[in-house]
Amino acid sequence: MNKKNKILITIFGFILMATLVLANTTVIRDTVSDFFGINNTGDFITIDPYIDVRAYGANGTDNLSDMFAFDAILSANIQNFSIFIPCGTFIFNDDWDFTGSHKNIEVFGLGECSVITLNNSANTNIIELSGSDFITLRDFKIDGNSANQASGGKGITSTSGANDITIRNMHIIDTRSEGIFLNLGSGRFIENNLIENGANDDGIELFKPTDYTIIGNVINNPFDNGILIQGTPNDNGIISNNIIKHVITDEKAGIFVTGGSKVVISNNVIFDGANTSLGTNGILSRNNYSTIIGNIIYNVTGAGIEVQGTVIVSGNSILKVSSSDASSSGISINSGRDIVITNNYIEGTSLNGIKMSASGNLTNVIVSNNIVKNSGNAAIFIQAASNVIVDGITITNNRLYDDQTVPTQDYGIRDGNGGGTVFNVIISGNFYRGNVIANVSQLVSSETIPYRFDTNISFVNSSGYEYNCGINDAGQFSCT
Repeated sequence: MNKKNKILITIFGFILMATLVLANTTVIRDTVSDFFGINNTGDFITIDPYIDVRAYGANGTDNLSDMFAFDAILSANIQNFSIFIPCGTFIFNDDWDFTGSHKNIEVFGLGECSVITLNNSANTNIIELSGSDFITLRDFKIDGNSANQASGGKGITSTSGANDITIRNMHIIDTRSEGIFLNLGSGRFIENNLIENGANDDGIELFKPTDYTIIGNVINNPFDNGILIQGTPNDNGIISNNIIKHVITDEKAGIFVTGGSKVVISNNVIFDGANTSLGTNGILSRNNYSTIIGNIIYNVTGAGIEVQGTVIVSGNSILKVSSSDASSSGISINSGRDIVITNNYIEGTSLNGIKMSASGNLTNVIVSNNIVKNSGNAAIFIQAASNVIVDGITITNNRLYDDQTVPTQDYGIRDGNGGGTVFNVIISGNFYRGNVIANVSQLVSSETIPYRFDTNISFVNSSGYEYNCGINDAGQFSCT
């Protein structure tokens, strides 16, 4: 089995896995918690430090508000206790407010059968954690009832600093606003949650976080971004092994990180973005010293991965980026320095495979060992906007080709006239085949582009003839 088929089998295996997970709404586990024998019948839990919400008057089996019972628990207890939510539907007509000095609190249920739902016209957030530290929420369901809310509606929120927050095995559905929104603070661990069908905003949003991990979540139909990390500081983050399907809103992304530094975005699956006028994106990264590695992006309509700053993009698979908008590329590089794009597999983009269309200065970019095939314009495209300098591009050992019966990839490497200046470009050791117009396009005269072509460039044209290219005795680049 050749490398291409292995890659495709792996990619579509992941897509199939993601689809099956999304089809199963019981992603969170119906665990019995750490306390053996908890159930929804029999006596209430009275063993310290467990508090059963029924002991404070919550019912969960009628259509009346249970808000008073949940509030009473927080009024009577400050820290170092666990709250048990049994099976039932518990109705809130206001937010459950942990604001203050609450610490070391765990709230847990029995999975899908333990439900907190927002009452009609409550128009509020559901759980508020501002100012509280070391809070764990796990193994219960939040239903935002968004169709019957006019405002508010975050599932879990902290409007000011809350530290060391763990959210695990939750099912958050139909919120009017973000599923999870945490503002400021350090120490966020968000794991194995199912977040779906938010009426507005993002699946998960963290504002100015430090030391955070978002791992193993499934986010289905986010109205805006699947995961949004923004503000400065915004440091030391891990976003890994998440599945994000069908971003809905124009110019949003499965994962969008802006500001800050030192973020690892790895092994996520992002697919089936909505077909909007400017497209929906896979990953947007606008920060420094970050790594984007091993992600699978399929059938998005903007950019597969768009970066600016200092970043390594490695080992990602990007297929079917389809839009007529200029941003539609497998990997798009806007500005920054010391950028490495390596070992990625890109197939079937409607415009360019890798696009360096700089809107700001771009310095020291290495594009190496990528496979880019069957694009609609160029496998690799270079352009500098007016008054922008692109300085130091190395394009080496890539495979840039079209193997379709009716080829669509016009160029292996193409430069565009954006009015800026591009210089110090090294092109060496690349493989070309089946490009319709040219393997390396004619340089436009209005740009200053002193390319240096290393020797030992070879490619095979559509007729199977192999060319060897280099600098001839007259100092000109030629192929024989």
